[in-house]
Amino acid sequence: MSVTRPWDVHSDLTEERLVAVAQLIACGRDAALEIYDPIRGFNGWLLGCCAYQFGRFQIERAVEEQRMPWLGITRGTRHFIFQIGVVPVRFYRDDPDDPSEKVLQQSEYESQQLSLALGDEGSGADSFRLIVQTGLGGELIRIAFLALRKGTTVLAWDVPLRLDAVRAPLAAVGATSRDAGVALPPPSVTVRRRRPVAEAAGGS
Repeated sequence: MSVTRPWDVHSDLTEERLVAVAQLIACGRDAALEIYDPIRGFNGWLLGCCAYQFGRFQIERAVEEQRMPWLGITRGTRHFIFQIGVVPVRFYRDDPDDPSEKVLQQSEYESQQLSLALGDEGSGADSFRLIVQTGLGGELIRIAFLALRKGTTVLAWDVPLRLDAVRAPLAAVGATSRDAGVALPPPSVTVRRRRPVAEAAGGS
């Protein structure tokens, strides 16, 4: 079977679902960037930890609030594994075109879950990942879905994100309104006068 789209691998991996989960992960990274402040001691490692935890929190909250009935979380493992339908998926920050060993590696628990959940329908892949690619400043570039088999990528598919939705202004939990902006007049711009040479030479 020719695999060109996630739903070719498994019917639960629809475009709508992958976009929804990727948006949650992207919102988590955007929230981490909101508080990122190198002057206070933030570095790339801390930004990465916050972005991962915030993305994880977004998924957990969506499951708890039952906003996406097809989204679940696999319990009983030290890895964070969520489920799209019956398909277990993990997410990482990495290069989708050249994934690292940590992305390619499959845990024993994940292997058992895939075997039980997918059966024959998942025979074309044995691991599923959402990979977050970022720029030098930690900004989101893209999120790609990878289907892997024995450590080799059999499908790489860019999730069509709505970045304008990710960049929506954030408000504190429980806030009912945002402070109104203050209108400022346009700045006054003038040409700076140069002092005569004689005055400049005798002045200090």
